[in-house]
Amino acid sequence: MVTLMVLLAAGCDAPEGQARPLAPPPAPTEATPSEAPTPVPLPTRSPAPDKGKGTFSQVAEGETGIIGQAGSLITYCARVEDGINSFNAKEFAAVVDAALSDSRSWIAAKRWRFQRVPNCENAKLRVNLATPPTVDGNCAGAAQTVGKWSCFNNRAVHINLDRWKFGVVHAGGDLPAYRVMVVNHEVGHSLGFSHVDCPGQGKTAPIMLPQSRGLNGCVFNPYPYPDGVHYVT
Repeated sequence: MVTLMVLLAAGCDAPEGQARPLAPPPAPTEATPSEAPTPVPLPTRSPAPDKGKGTFSQVAEGETGIIGQAGSLITYCARVEDGINSFNAKEFAAVVDAALSDSRSWIAAKRWRFQRVPNCENAKLRVNLATPPTVDGNCAGAAQTVGKWSCFNNRAVHINLDRWKFGVVHAGGDLPAYRVMVVNHEVGHSLGFSHVDCPGQGKTAPIMLPQSRGLNGCVFNPYPYPDGVHYVT
């Protein structure tokens, strides 16, 4: 008996079927300041602020095919004001091209065809993305854009950069659709169309309703021919 007690006290294995006592965990230790991990800052990238210079040397390169089946050919160029860093001319032109080539756009009338060209001097229409002060200056005498809106004047569509970035609340948060709408609306002015009113509560907004400013009871609509056939008035 004495021998058995001595063996147990010496730490030999417990008899079969009994759990071995767990050793106490080591006491926690605190890391010294030199041992603590040093956080590594994540790299950040933010474009330089947009500060328009009033000039337009950023012109989208290349050209599209002829868009549309019939009608007068309207050549256009797409350009971005110098000093705008949040968008480049290629990105801007891609949206303009897509808007005008959509089967619900102005080509549905079969009265106009469009083609983007790289030379603005030879283009019938210039489509500009510009800062609000530059838009105001270029639209003076044609529209009161007051730093908020876009316009058509002097053979050029002038699209307000703030609207291009943020759209308007009543567009339902659909910024791509808003951009299509503003292109179609201002190009509509270049084709000779004037502003119209909302035809009635809950009706589809005509493209020439100034939807940037409000819907007046209509439902937001980015296209002249929403079904590809019928022009909404």
